[in-house]
Amino acid sequence: MISLAQTIIAWTGVLVAGAGAVASGMNISRSKWAVLLTGAFAIETAVLVFFRLAVQFATSGVLGASTVGALFLMASVVGVASRAAIVAGIAGLFSELSQRPSTTPA
Repeated sequence: MISLAQTIIAWTGVLVAGAGAVASGMNISRSKWAVLLTGAFAIETAVLVFFRLAVQFATSGVLGASTVGALFLMASVVGVASRAAIVAGIAGLFSELSQRPSTTPA
């Protein structure tokens, strides 16, 4: 039962990252930062899928320990870069929003 709950939570994280890519992709015309956010969320989704599948392959014996270690290192570096891009995109978006004139009446 615990294993099933862990699997569900892990794949839910993939769905959330994918939803981030879709949500930011729907707003590409509204901000130049949406392109960066869309790409970063898409890469983050791919990295999370890779981790889920790599764990399954490693536990089933398809991948050896040395191969898994090297692949995890590379995926971790890509994942950190995508998370940094998400932070940069959000910071840019907030900066862009603060420079726009307010549309609410004073």
